[in-house]
Amino acid sequence: MFIVKQGMLQVTADDGRALATLSDGSYFGEISLLNVGKNGNRRTANVRSVGYSDLFCLRKEDLLHALNDYPEMREVLKEAARKKLARDAKPQQSEENQETERKISFTNSVELADTLVNVSRIWRNSS
Repeated sequence: MFIVKQGMLQVTADDGRALATLSDGSYFGEISLLNVGKNGNRRTANVRSVGYSDLFCLRKEDLLHALNDYPEMREVLKEAARKKLARDAKPQQSEENQETERKISFTNSVELADTLVNVSRIWRNSS
């Protein structure tokens, strides 16, 4: 799973259709790691950096360990993943709606990323 520390990334479908733009605090890769959706644990989109980006990488084993300690976060992540999949299946939204969703997503992502990074650090330091 990847968390965007800084920068901008473009998420596209296999057909090249733009699905989302990710920025500071956004995350991706959780759909595959948590086995959400019809593709199982396969990737569901392509992500590429638009210019320079700095990312945190949370390994699958660290994520799963953290989610064992915080099972409510597993459900939060799964629900967010289901919403992403449903949104990506719909036709493109207006720019205003996308911006509102990005702001909400950013706030939730920053809180989630902060929690997961801290749990990962604590776990690594105790191992």
